[in-house]
Amino acid sequence: RTSIEQLTYTGPGVNYSGCQITWAKFCKENMAGKGFSFWVWLDNIIDLVKKYILALWNEGYIMGFISKERERAILSTKPPGTFLLRFSESSKEGGVTFTWVEKDISGKTQIQSVEPYTKQQLNNMSFAEIIMGYKIMDATNILVSPLVYLYPDIPKEEAFGKYCRPESQEHPEADPGSAAPYLKTKFICVTPTTCSNTIDLPMSPRTLDSLMQFGNNGEGAEPSAGGQFESLTFDMELTSECATSPM
Repeated sequence: RTSIEQLTYTGPGVNYSGCQITWAKFCKENMAGKGFSFWVWLDNIIDLVKKYILALWNEGYIMGFISKERERAILSTKPPGTFLLRFSESSKEGGVTFTWVEKDISGKTQIQSVEPYTKQQLNNMSFAEIIMGYKIMDATNILVSPLVYLYPDIPKEEAFGKYCRPESQEHPEADPGSAAPYLKTKFICVTPTTCSNTIDLPMSPRTLDSLMQFGNNGEGAEPSAGGQFESLTFDMELTSECATSPM
């Protein structure tokens, strides 16, 4: 299902009745500047939607097919914290990303995007949970979420909270040899906002892969080579950021 607004942003006011494209250009020839055809790209986007983000798509929450230029134009007039979801134009295997508005220290509007998430990363964590847990470190070393309102003005919690897993209410038995029961913990990824390379933004797919690899190694596992994982993760007391509604 495609909403009217989603269709509008693919090309507002354009009449496509006279437009034609050859079969070769549609499914055989590579797109300009890319090593894959339009059909390969579109087919992978469709598969991504069906398997991982169909509920969000049906809600109309994913802007989807929108160029970077159009994205910048509609976000530049919105308040900081406004973000939208779109498909990556350059990811052959199909990717979805989010872009948000923020202000720099001089008050100038900045548009930031995270590296696209593909099926590989979405196998490990739902896109809704990624959005709800996404954090950056501000200039005062405080962890904040840059994602506040889904475009045009839907509170993030209202849009995505119901798609997050409810926190477990079970309380594990305390270790008799310990002075206090264990605190629940979770891993979060943090990168200073001065970083200009989107591949290193917090909770980028690369960092998420590292998190999942660490978690699968079990307690006491060593961080991956290069030392990046250790510098990007914090072990913190778990608090509920998502609504308690079922998925």
